[in-house]
Amino acid sequence: LYLGTATYDLPQFAKRQTQCFVDRKCSVLALQLTNDAPTKQEMADAVASADIIVVGGGNTLYAIDRWKRLGLVTYLQEAQKRGAIL
Repeated sequence: LYLGTATYDLPQFAKRQTQCFVDRKCSVLALQLTNDAPTKQEMADAVASADIIVVGGGNTLYAIDRWKRLGLVTYLQEAQKRGAIL
């Protein structure tokens, strides 16, 4: 799972930051959070299905604030508890 919120979900950053996984035939889902507001169920499902969660660098304060407002932080904490790599 790729979270590119800190780079405002811009595709050029997502491609650069996930290419190594794609090259190794990994399936990469990007959860778009900057302009979209996925449902809590969509966020929960995306995080629950991820073994690895990649957080792109950039405006970290914006990303964390956005995640808190959307309720994503709870799902990330659950992923950490189950052993997902963050």
